[in-house]
Amino acid sequence: MEYSCRHGIEKGKFSLIRIASVKKAGLQASDIVQIYISFIRSRIEYASPVWSSIPKSLSDILESVQKRALRIAYPDLLYDKALEISNLQYLSTRRDISCKKFVESLRRDVSPYNPLTQIMEIRPGVKTHDYDLRNDRTAEQPLWSETTERLKNFVTRKYY
Repeated sequence: MEYSCRHGIEKGKFSLIRIASVKKAGLQASDIVQIYISFIRSRIEYASPVWSSIPKSLSDILESVQKRALRIAYPDLLYDKALEISNLQYLSTRRDISCKKFVESLRRDVSPYNPLTQIMEIRPGVKTHDYDLRNDRTAEQPLWSETTERLKNFVTRKYY
């Protein structure tokens, strides 16, 4: 997991050299952002649901690649303002969105080969009995034991 992330970071950092040379050639900032989106961001976000639970230190390093690309495109602007102008999001936000889409696509897939069909058959908060009780509340029972931080951050558990 960490290797995949670091490999993407190294590829992204190496590609920033190309963006800097394109900037020297006189391309507009919007064109530089498009080059970043097409060639660099796609590399550093490749298979992000697999390594979505990376530690904050690696997430910050990933974000620094985008910061550097936007600093090349908009040298006089702060990072947040450059994000706003270029209509980009933080990479952590994009990872969260892609993981949610990934889990939703798994939930819609009812194939017997889908690994989540057996795990998510009983959902928390759903009545699992037919008794008429005084109190109709349903208890929120976690599907998995929440003993480790790593399990809590696992993509299917985090976005379920």
